[in-house]
Amino acid sequence: MRLAAWPGPAVEDTILELRAQGQNGGFVQAIGLLCDQVEVLYDIDTGFRRFAQKHSMRPGRAESLNESLIAALAAMAGARAYLKIASAPEERESCVKGQRLRARGCFL
Repeated sequence: MRLAAWPGPAVEDTILELRAQGQNGGFVQAIGLLCDQVEVLYDIDTGFRRFAQKHSMRPGRAESLNESLIAALAAMAGARAYLKIASAPEERESCVKGQRLRARGCFL
């Protein structure tokens, strides 16, 4: 698999640009498929924080989905629905092929 080049700008460049514009703080929002990986959050919480503080900036970041109670409750509700259907053969049969994503409770 070939990885695409980062489109930029680098977070560090943005921190320096904001500081040059007279800002004293910045906010990072990790987005995309990998936004909740420990490595990405470590980069933001440790590496970018240190860099920003070194340049007299107050860093911040948005809550991550893996820290969200709402996201955890949604995942739990989905798992419970799946387990209920998986344990009831008559329910499984109601999840008609091709309708699984549209029929309520069909996660199989």
